[in-house]
Amino acid sequence: MADLKDTYVVHGACTTCTCGMRKSRTVLEKSHGVFLKDRALMTVNDCKPENIICFGGCYSMENPDTAAEAQKIQMDVEKDCPNTFTDTVMNFFAKKDQKESSDAPLRVVGICTPKIISAEWDNGGNTVEVNGEVPLLAGAKVYCLYGGEIEIIDSGQPEAGDMSQVEISPHSVPLSGSPGSNAESAAMGAAAAGLAAISGMPKQAVAGMIGASKASNYGKSKTSDVERAGDLVSKLQLEDFFTQIGHFQANAVTDTMVKDLNRMLEKYEINTPEKIAMFMATIGHESKTALVEGGVGNTYVVDGVDYRGGGYSQITGYKFNYKPFAEQMEKEGLVALSSDGSNPITSIGGGAEYVAKNFAWEAAGWHWTAQGNIINTRIDRGEDFYKVSQVINGGPSYTGTPNGWNERNHFYGIAQNIFK
Repeated sequence: MADLKDTYVVHGACTTCTCGMRKSRTVLEKSHGVFLKDRALMTVNDCKPENIICFGGCYSMENPDTAAEAQKIQMDVEKDCPNTFTDTVMNFFAKKDQKESSDAPLRVVGICTPKIISAEWDNGGNTVEVNGEVPLLAGAKVYCLYGGEIEIIDSGQPEAGDMSQVEISPHSVPLSGSPGSNAESAAMGAAAAGLAAISGMPKQAVAGMIGASKASNYGKSKTSDVERAGDLVSKLQLEDFFTQIGHFQANAVTDTMVKDLNRMLEKYEINTPEKIAMFMATIGHESKTALVEGGVGNTYVVDGVDYRGGGYSQITGYKFNYKPFAEQMEKEGLVALSSDGSNPITSIGGGAEYVAKNFAWEAAGWHWTAQGNIINTRIDRGEDFYKVSQVINGGPSYTGTPNGWNERNHFYGIAQNIFK
């Protein structure tokens, strides 16, 4: 952080939380009319819930959801080892400031919902005002009710900027959700993603740019699109897997598809052979025949007809899938709103097609971690594919037999042999 001292923060800067599972972003819904290198400058007051995107999951035992999950696990485990669970898990969280350790036997995670108790960002004493407000600096911190220390770890700029580059607009510019301003909204979303949006570019063009960079937190690869060094999954592996399971895209794997898959795997921390094998077996079962659920939709899920399965994981239903996924993509600046200000992901009857076309992999990664990253956590502690599949498709209590278990398990065996 020393190199970033006194660096001004713009929309899309990276943040961390001492209790969070992964890095996140700090964002603006509407600019303050001040820009640095064409990006909206943030102020010390931008620490409201809408400014801080969740960190994937929360490890803090002060979070009621994490504590409830720990209690649930405790009840299950103590049946077999009542004298060891408390020492290995509960005591691990006894010290609030204890850093994450790779030797920790178990991590319990709850849903991350930042509850900011700070009135403004702790800016290191800076009081210089721009356009009547104090600009935010890299390294600034705020604190969560559950004990997390949230820190801005970069500026959100391609390069460090100084005040000589600040431009003040006479109007506050909407960054999302404002009818009639979708081109600006999409352009700012593209800017936050590191894309070269051009002033005045039609919103459809910018939306295409954003759609092509769905996991833009990880930047663009400078190497070949065909086989890039360091990819978690290669094009040949994806083709092999789809062929062996009889997936409808077996002969239609593209470089873009592979690039989007790898960016998603990195973003949602599906980054070990075991996690990848379980993930691929799951999406293989869900999307074997199509990326959009056919027929009348899922009549067993509320809104399952209007919001039928979409993408590789076939997210279904408005309340628990399409609505929160749409909100997350809007916060990250990855979706351009329609001309009436609505989010196309939640379009009645059309959301599934939109997700399948623009967010097929992204929706699958989001769904994998949407329940507080329970799935990755269970894999990390050694649970088998059956138990992991129960979380995905085992009912509200995660105890039922996963739907289509025989096929899921068969695909898992294939995936283990390919993604290793």
